[in-house]
Amino acid sequence: AGGSDTSIMQKLSILRVLRSVRLVRLVRLYKVLKHVRDLRALVISIGSSFKALIWTIVLLLLLIYCGSLVVTHAVFEKRQAIHDGGLDDVHLEEIVLVFGDLGLSMLALFEALFGGQDWDVFLRLLMDHISPWMALPWCIFISFGMLTILNAITGVFVDNVLQCTRRTEEVYLVNNVRELF
Repeated sequence: AGGSDTSIMQKLSILRVLRSVRLVRLVRLYKVLKHVRDLRALVISIGSSFKALIWTIVLLLLLIYCGSLVVTHAVFEKRQAIHDGGLDDVHLEEIVLVFGDLGLSMLALFEALFGGQDWDVFLRLLMDHISPWMALPWCIFISFGMLTILNAITGVFVDNVLQCTRRTEEVYLVNNVRELF
């Protein structure tokens, strides 16, 4: 009878170990599901913010387009004045490479607004080759783009994410209450 008691004790200890392993697996599963819930909330938030993202892109493109028109026109006027005066526009080569047409100007303004290139580099080009007065519209563009539009856009996205998270939590709570009853 003594041998069967040790065999029963060994089986009980194996069962305890298996239960502990199962408990650890449940805790792991809970942690994974918690992250999946967070991931699901993130994906839903991004999806619900998609409309705001599209309008944000349109607004930024419009801002960049308008600023590019001003800069490209100023460069064109300077080149035209030099050409009409019979002078060689070799010293404008550098600025023409950056602001020579509307597409290049839009790229430069995009880079300046989003940190692809320091905006002061572009400002110095405009001030040196066109006019020191170009600092005024350039600084207005940068400050309006950075302070006003980008901060407002950030606020809209944060608000969308918070609303979506609130709705997701409400749906989750309703589903849990339904499962209980």
